[in-house]
Amino acid sequence: MRYLVLLLAEIALTTYCVVGVLRHPDDNPHGLNRTLWVLVLLLLPYVPELAWLYLQWRAAEANTPHLRNRRAPDDDPDYLRWLNEQQRRRREEG
Repeated sequence: MRYLVLLLAEIALTTYCVVGVLRHPDDNPHGLNRTLWVLVLLLLPYVPELAWLYLQWRAAEANTPHLRNRRAPDDDPDYLRWLNEQQRRRREEG
């Protein structure tokens, strides 16, 4: 029974990775030909799937701005200027 679970996990992981390779916008995703990626994913168990997932994770992390680089709205001088302008208009209207 546990071998069946491992087999189903391998099939699901391979299917997910093959679809990811085929849907990748680049013809040579992560420096390897798309056809070669699919062959390696289909012929070797677990290792290429984990490599593909790791490379996808690193690519997504590189394209995502980190939260520590973002400024809060009250640290943004343009926002503070806009906020002061809004407060000034309310005082003049009221």
